[in-house]
Amino acid sequence: MTDRVILQREFSELMNGLHGSIVRYASERAEHHQCEVYLCVNNKSHCDQILERIFEKKVVNKLKSNQTIIIYGRKLSLYSPLTLNKSYLPEAVYLLLFPGPDLLKAVEYQASLNPVYEIIVFTESDGHTEATDQWMSEHDVRRLQTGKAAADRDTDG
Repeated sequence: MTDRVILQREFSELMNGLHGSIVRYASERAEHHQCEVYLCVNNKSHCDQILERIFEKKVVNKLKSNQTIIIYGRKLSLYSPLTLNKSYLPEAVYLLLFPGPDLLKAVEYQASLNPVYEIIVFTESDGHTEATDQWMSEHDVRRLQTGKAAADRDTDG
């Protein structure tokens, strides 16, 4: 059974170091499952701005040239819908950054072929949310809580 989670915040909230935190979270989940992390973007040619919030430029270049890196003790490699559809991938934790409909469809297709441990979506809530809204309505998706939202939840009740 594939676990599906989403961290969805307003764009301004996502800019406060959450990119790095979600990669750490995905790496921890991959360590738990003893597998790799597949970092998934809509288009490898246009992902520099997102990836450079997490990694140094030379690491971004490695990922974009199909090299695997080690982060937090786990292998991490970069995929797009095009490369996902051409690959037979073993069990892993998939981390999707700001996914569009093609990326969500490609990852779910992989999940239908092979067991996938977890699908983690990191996206904004104040932009184009139709694709993630549709994905959430089709699957059992749990929302991740961070910072203020988790603190508010802990004080409720």
